[in-house]
Order: sequence, then structure tokens, then C-alpha cells
Amino acid sequence: MTNRDEKSGKGMAKPKSAGRSKADARYWTDRTFFPVYTNDGEKRTARHYAARIGYLKRRHTFALGTGNKETASKTAATIFGSLQRQGWDETLAKYAPTHAAKKPATVGELIREAHACSSVAPDTLADYARSLRSIVADVEGIKSVVAITRGKRVLDPKSGKHRVVKIATSKDVRFDPSTEAGEAWRKRVDAVSLSRITPEKIQKWKLTYLRANSGDDYEQERRTKNTANSKLRQAKSLFSKNVLPYVQRSLVLPDPLPFAGITFFPRQSMRYVSRIDGPSLIRNAVDTLAASDPEAFKIFLLGIMAGLRAGEIDMLLWRQVDFDEATITIEATAHFKPKAETSAGGVRIEEETAELLRGYRARATGEFVIESDRPARTRGRYRDRRAKDAFAALNLWLKSQGVSAAKPLHELRKEFGSLICARAGIYAASRALRHADVAITAAHYLDEKEHVTVGLGEFLRPSVKSSVETIVDIKDGRKAG
Repeated sequence: MTNRDEKSGKGMAKPKSAGRSKADARYWTDRTFFPVYTNDGEKRTARHYAARIGYLKRRHTFALGTGNKETASKTAATIFGSLQRQGWDETLAKYAPTHAAKKPATVGELIREAHACSSVAPDTLADYARSLRSIVADVEGIKSVVAITRGKRVLDPKSGKHRVVKIATSKDVRFDPSTEAGEAWRKRVDAVSLSRITPEKIQKWKLTYLRANSGDDYEQERRTKNTANSKLRQAKSLFSKNVLPYVQRSLVLPDPLPFAGITFFPRQSMRYVSRIDGPSLIRNAVDTLAASDPEAFKIFLLGIMAGLRAGEIDMLLWRQVDFDEATITIEATAHFKPKAETSAGGVRIEEETAELLRGYRARATGEFVIESDRPARTRGRYRDRRAKDAFAALNLWLKSQGVSAAKPLHELRKEFGSLICARAGIYAASRALRHADVAITAAHYLDEKEHVTVGLGEFLRPSVKSSVETIVDIKDGRKAG
């Protein structure tokens, strides 16, 4: 009988199979052994059998968990059968979990870990997550548009009364995180393994997205490229140096990373071209909106007269408005954090605007400039406006006034910057908009409304000494001396 201390996997002579299959327990009878290991410099022999099992050019020594040779042989045959049916990953996970290859993280695990350990602002991470989910859903073919039924008030011509009818429509649940359909969509996207999102698939998505959303419209193509760049830039930021070192400590990420080597479309012009008749829009707002929806009117004032962002308006406190100095101070409060350090600061407003706000202050019932029954949601992964009903009402009103931009309220901020630029120059506009760099102002928001010429036209005017004897009146073909 062979001594247990001398019998190890490497020390055994290779036994003959006698024509038996590896799925037969008898094949493993002479191939099981007691592993020898060293503990504190002393050689010791394990009490349970093990078997070195190979399959598809890969080998691993499995602990069989028993000192009974017959039982150990049956277990080894079972493990080999698992390798044939399920492959290495599943078999290791079941029979040797400490040696199982860790699975790459899913989309949801990456997002949750980024929120848990990254110092990036939650709102910013939420933007990154939305873009990543949107791209992954497109790549994996996970539809976000669902059919819904909603009620609509219509006038009954016979009775002359309104009644509610149900109409079938569709809804994109990506932008509605509070609904059951939106939650189900996110769960499907979050379950996708990052190993499935390869750079090749991202590149195909980029080109497919452009073709699907551009058509033959060159202006729409420009906007689509800007949108695609924005989505790519935000999604890629979840793998940036501000996030990656922290999530790699607890997650297994694929190699290469999903956005490795992905380039953006060439930079497209984002220069703001004004299509707003400011004076007319303000008069219409004073005549109609001020009386019908005071909260929406206040949002309108703060957008076009002060150039405030939606989040700044939603969380603005009355104590931040100085009526005597006609200024609004954007700063961190218990409910609000500025977009960036450079976003904080004072904004000058005109005296007429300050007086209008003073009147609203006298009738205010709370600390916020824009009143709402909804509480302030200080922290969270999704933006949820306190006064979202008033914002929605203003957006509808602006669209009825011909403001067709995707973000009508932000169009007011752009108009504000354009007017400041026309009156006082780009540096004044950059300060008023509280941009981090004047280059941002020049690249994204402003457009000279008044056409500038070289100023040499006067030399074309006819004079007594001019060699031009007559000028043809284009309108009626007559000659004028």
C-alpha cells in the first residue's frame, strides 16, 4: 500500500484509462489523490481527495470534499460532465468558487458604485448615467418607448359639455424615472454586462444614431452630431480618472473599456442665433402670463431678465434678492449647490425687474421665490423640480409664442446673453452668464444681432466730381441724375 504522504497529484504514475470515458467514475478511481501542502515549513497531506481535471486545453485541481475514494471518483466524473455541459466559468463557480473568474460588472453595478465612492456631484453622475443607459439601450435593442393610454378632455358638440376620453399614445420612459415602466426599463439596461458593450459596438452606435436622426436636413445633422458628442462625452466620463480608480477596487471591468479609442464627431458650431423678438415676448408675457400663471411669469422674468438657469430659479430664495441694489446672488444654500464655483456670484437686474419682484415678495408665503406645494429635493440621482408644474406651463406658453427650441427656458438665458453681448461685449456677457471661461461664451451662446460692416460704403455715394453720371433705379428702371 502506498503511503499517503508520498502520494500527490504530481508524484503519481499516469494510470491507464482501460478504455473508460472521463464521465465514468471508474476512470477517476486511480486519478484521485490526497494533495500535499506546506504549513509553517512542514509538509502535510490533506484529508480529502482531489483530482486534476483537464478540458479544452485548460486544467484545474478540484477539491472533492471527501476522504472516501469511491465518492471522490463519482464527484470527479460529475465535475467533468459539468465542464462538458456548462463550460469552465459555470463549473468553477459551482465546484471551486474561490478560483472562479469574476464576472465583469453590469451597467447598474458601475452606476451604483460610482455614486457610492466617487466625489463627482450626484447630479453630474446622474447625467453620466442617463447617457450611458441611453447608449446601452440602443446597442442592446432595449426599447424605451411604450404604449400608454391617457385621458383627454374634449368638448362634446351635442351636449356642449366637456368629457374625458381615453386615447392611445406613446411615451419615452427614459425621462420618467418615477413610473413603473421607467423602472422596468432601467432594470433591463442595468442588468447588461459591460463586457457586451465593446468599442466596436459604440462606434456602430455613433454612426447609426447620426443616420437615424439627421435625414437630409443639414441643420438637423449638425444638431445630431452635437447631441451624439454630448451623450458620448457624458457616458465616457463614468470611465474617467475621476471615477475609474474608485470603482476598479470593487468591480471587474472589461478590457478594453467600452469607450476606449472612441472619437467624437468634429466640433460643430453651437453659436446661438437669436430668433426671439424680445420686446414682443415680454409684452405678451406681461399682458397674459402674469395674470394667468404668476409662478410661470416669475420664472420667465428670471430667465430673460437675469439669465438664470432652471435649477437656480427653482431653488432661489427671497433672501438672495437685493431689491435696493437690484442684484440677485447665486450661492450655495441648504437646498442648492451651484453648477460650479464660477457659477456663483451676483447678477445685476434692471430696477423695473427688481420692483416687480418686490411686489411678489410682499405677497409671498414661503422662502422660495417660485412657490410650490412640493418640498425641496436637496439630494438625489434624478432632477425633480420643486415647481415642475410652473416650469411645464412656461415651456408650453413659450412654444405657443414661437419659441421652438428643445429647451425653451434655456433659450431665454441665451437671449439674455446675446443682448448683453450686443450692448456691452463678450466679456460683459461672460460675466453676466457666470461662465468659467470667455471661450465658452464665444463658442456656445452668442450671436451679434446687429450686422457689422466695414464702414466704407460712404465712398460709393455719388458726388459732384464722381465719374458715375447716372444711377439706375432698380425698382422701376428709371434713371436718376
